Amino acid sequence: MAEELHFGEAAARLQMTQPPLSRQIQQLERELDTQLFVRTSRRVVLTEAGRVLLPHARQLLDLADRAAADTKAVGLGAEGSLSIAYTAMSGRSILPAIVKLVNKHLPGVRLNLTERITADQLDEIERGTVHIGLLHPQLNRLARRVPGRRPARGCGAGRQTRPRAG
Repeated sequence: MAEELHFGEAAARLQMTQPPLSRQIQQLERELDTQLFVRTSRRVVLTEAGRVLLPHARQLLDLADRAAADTKAVGLGAEGSLSIAYTAMSGRSILPAIVKLVNKHLPGVRLNLTERITADQLDEIERGTVHIGLLHPQLNRLARRVPGRRPARGCGAGRQTRPRAG
C-alpha cells in the first residue's frame, strides 16, 4: 500500500480484494495506535509514522523471504554442514575428489573434516557426531555396531589353517 498509495492498485498487486486490505491496514493502525495513511477521496498519503515504518517493514519482508529460502535450501541438502571423518590414507586418495564434488555441486554446504582412525570414526558415527566416515573396512565390527546390519560372514584377515592328515 505504501508503494502504490492507491487501495485498488495495492490490492491488485497483492492479488486480493480491496476490503480485506483496508481491514488489515486499519487493524495494524489500531495495534500501533497511530495513523499510517491520510485518506482523502482523491488520494492516499503516508503519514510521518508511515514513512518511519516503511523501511522496517521492507526489512522484515526481506528477512522473512531469506529465512524461507535458507530453510528450504537446508531441507533440500543444498546448505548446511556435513561432517566427514577420514583416515590418513583416504585423506590422500579419495577425500580430495569428494571435497571438490561437494564444493562444485553443493556450494552452500560447509564441510567439517577431521582425521581419525577407523575405530574412532565408528564411535563418532554411532554417536551421530560424524555423518560420513572414510575408513578402513572392519566389516564385522561395523556390522555389529550399525543398527539393522548383520555381521558379514566369511570375512576376516589372518592365516587359514587346515587340519593335517595324520
